[in-house]
Amino acid sequence: MLSITGFSVITSVFKTDMMKYIGYAEIAAGLGLGLGPAIGSFVFKYLEYEYTMYFFGALNFVGLISCYFLIPSVLNNRITEEEINEIEDEKDEIIS
Repeated sequence: MLSITGFSVITSVFKTDMMKYIGYAEIAAGLGLGLGPAIGSFVFKYLEYEYTMYFFGALNFVGLISCYFLIPSVLNNRITEEEINEIEDEKDEIIS
């Protein structure tokens, strides 16, 4: 869920350097998938099952709060009908 959201934010905010930031997102996802099991087993070894869940729940909460404050608020703005028509016109020009 976070990867798709991240790619949506990247394509909306970083129009000129989009591929560079998509690459960064892919690197982060790869590191997370590669290091996640090792970090999880290390935490589980010292905290046992219940506290491991609390630890990663708190980590996810920190991520949620970070996203709330760091994702640009411009993404929450609604576009007007005029802007939709402009986008449709540009799309039609590209297709034809």
